[in-house]
Amino acid sequence: MSLYCVLGVFLCCITLILSTDKDCIVGIIGQSTLLPCVYKNGNQDMLLSDIGIEWRADSVVVYSFVYGKEIREVQGKDYANRTHLFTEVLKKGNFSLRLEDIKVKDIQYYKCIFNRKGFGSSEPLDQVCLTVAAHYTDPVVQRDAEGGEAQFNCSSGQGFPEPTVHWLINGERPPVDTVRSTVTQEPDTKLFSVRSLLTANVTQEIIVSCTIENHRLKENKTSAVIYYSIQKDTNTGTNTAQVVGGIVGGFLIAVLIGVAMWKRRELFKRCGIAQ
Repeated sequence: MSLYCVLGVFLCCITLILSTDKDCIVGIIGQSTLLPCVYKNGNQDMLLSDIGIEWRADSVVVYSFVYGKEIREVQGKDYANRTHLFTEVLKKGNFSLRLEDIKVKDIQYYKCIFNRKGFGSSEPLDQVCLTVAAHYTDPVVQRDAEGGEAQFNCSSGQGFPEPTVHWLINGERPPVDTVRSTVTQEPDTKLFSVRSLLTANVTQEIIVSCTIENHRLKENKTSAVIYYSIQKDTNTGTNTAQVVGGIVGGFLIAVLIGVAMWKRRELFKRCGIAQ
C-alpha cells in the first residue's frame, strides 16, 4: 500500500473519530431517528415519476426509490423493514429517511444520492454521520457494614456508550484507590452495565452520592444515601447504671431513715417520754 493510501485511510479514520460527538446525529437505541437530506430546487415541485433516491452506507443500499417505486430487492438485509421515506414531501425535494429500531451496528456514514429523470448522472446530496446512545438506568446505591470501614455499591445498566462513574463523599471526591469499577457489555445488544465499589472509613454522618455520566447524551444520573456511623461505647451503659443506681439507693435510704425517726417519735409520745 502506498504512503498516500495509508495517509488517506488515516485521515478518514481521524475524521470519523473527531466527528462522532460533535457533528453526528445521535440516535437512541431501540427508537427511530431521521437522516436529513434536502434538495434545494426553489419552489418548483417535481413529479414522483421523475425522482430517483438512493441511501447508502458504504456499498450497502439502505433504501432505494426509483421513479415512483420503492425497490426493496436491492436493500441490505440489515435495513429491511426499518426504513421509511416520506413520499408526500418528495416533490418538494425533501428526501430525508427515517431509520427505525436503532442498533449499535448502525454507527455509520450515510449518503443520500439523487437522480432526476432526464438530467443524466446521479448527484450526491448529503452525507450524514450517525452515532448511537442509550440512557442508563437510575443508579442504585447500597451500603454494607456499620461503623468504621464501610463499602458502598453503585450499579446501573442498559446504557451506551461506556459510562464514567463519579463518587462524592460530602461533596468531595474520594481517593482514586478507594474506588473500583467494573463495566460489562451484553453480547447481543452491546449495551453496557456498570458496578462500582467505594470503600470509606466512616466516623461520622456522611452523604455518599454516585453519578453515572453518559457523555454522548450529556446526561448525568445520580443517587445518594445518608450514612450514619453507629459506634457503641461499652462503658457508657455501665456508668449510667451506676449513677442511676446510686441516686435510687440514696433515695431509698433517706426514706427508711425518715420512717424510722417518725416511728421513734410516736413511741416516745405513747410512753410519755419527753425528747
